[in-house]
Amino acid sequence: MAAVALVVAFAVAGCGAVAQVFQHLPDRPSTATALDPIVGIGGGNGPTGPYRAWIYRTSDSLFCIEVATTRSGGSSCGGDITALLGPGVSSGDEGVVVYGGTGLSTATNVIVTLADGTSTGGTLAAGGAVAPTALFYVVALPTGSQPIRIAIVDAGGAVLEQVPLH
Repeated sequence: MAAVALVVAFAVAGCGAVAQVFQHLPDRPSTATALDPIVGIGGGNGPTGPYRAWIYRTSDSLFCIEVATTRSGGSSCGGDITALLGPGVSSGDEGVVVYGGTGLSTATNVIVTLADGTSTGGTLAAGGAVAPTALFYVVALPTGSQPIRIAIVDAGGAVLEQVPLH
């Protein structure tokens, strides 16, 4: 998921998205106004390279989600945590990212269904001190993937919430 153009599709209400270009994988968000605590909600080696994701508050009281790769990154912010809970999709020449969250406390995983009928999953990460009642996901997909739906599921696989992606 290297160099994903997060600025194009972070469709979360709020202050909009900010793109950055990096030479290495950052250890923390690039937003200058990010305040501690910063909570990691995802990361690893995606289909097109390493990535990291965080949620945090800013000095002007916004809630933000940020995803960074070795070559780019982007963030989106909103006035309250609900702005970050709906699903979003970001795509670029080098990968696709599906991100979002839920307030359902029994949720454990997310399943992303693609237009070709296949699906891939991801785990939910606790929002920690930034969003103690929310769980977040970031799923990195190969370039050209067309995610059409996410499902939030519990430990038994029961669908708790299903949302189409536009």
